[in-house]
Amino acid sequence: MVERGTANHPIDPARLPEVVKTSINAGRSVLAAQGLQEVAHAYFFLPAPACTTQLDGLPATVFESLYADIV
Repeated sequence: MVERGTANHPIDPARLPEVVKTSINAGRSVLAAQGLQEVAHAYFFLPAPACTTQLDGLPATVFESLYADIV
């Protein structure tokens, strides 16, 4: 989920409606049964070591490094 009218950054899951949280929790259960773990929301905004953006050479965040078209 992303904020409308802003850059494509994830919103805090705590802001989601309860029905959506229920679906997310069901998905988490399936993934946990497969030995997978979700990355906490806060980690997306940390600097990614040794990663910079291509356009301006600034340090890239984990989110930008994983999901941006140009980093």
